[in-house]
Amino acid sequence: PGVITTEGFISGGLADSPMQKHYVELTPLGRMGEPDDVALPAVFLASDDSRWISGELILVAGGE
Repeated sequence: PGVITTEGFISGGLADSPMQKHYVELTPLGRMGEPDDVALPAVFLASDDSRWISGELILVAGGE
């Protein structure tokens, strides 16, 4: 789902690093992904609200 700001990303010393800046520059939304950016679409797809969606590929990647 693109690069997500996780505890591992932070504890690995990647937060505020040149690598993070590089990934932000590659993402059309211009920011790192947050866990909710992935969780909320997953919850939607698991809910009855998505009952008419079938066999679709949904990219949750910040526009990558």
